[in-house]
Amino acid sequence: MIVEYVENLGWKIQDSPEEISRFKIPDIFDEIFEEYNSLQKESGFDLSEYKGKSVSRYSYIIKNHKESKKKTVLINIIVLEKRIIGGDVSSKGINGFMHPINDISNIISIT
Repeated sequence: MIVEYVENLGWKIQDSPEEISRFKIPDIFDEIFEEYNSLQKESGFDLSEYKGKSVSRYSYIIKNHKESKKKTVLINIIVLEKRIIGGDVSSKGINGFMHPINDISNIISIT
């Protein structure tokens, strides 16, 4: 389900997740989570519908992001009860970034 969804967006990812984690969507969104939810809304999701729910996050390494050769870029997919409810593309570190999963302007062709 996740791999098919991500590849339909145009991202090329590793076959298995780099990390699987669980977290609870806050009951009350602080400023940071409101900003994160704004990013979700750009992708057609809205995490406010799931306040207080425990969810899983599946993180896959992206192979065809323009920054992939310089740093590890992940696509993070948030799942609740076998349903994709959110996600983002991000990198870690001081010069890290985060953008909507449907922002495919950063896709490069790979051979």
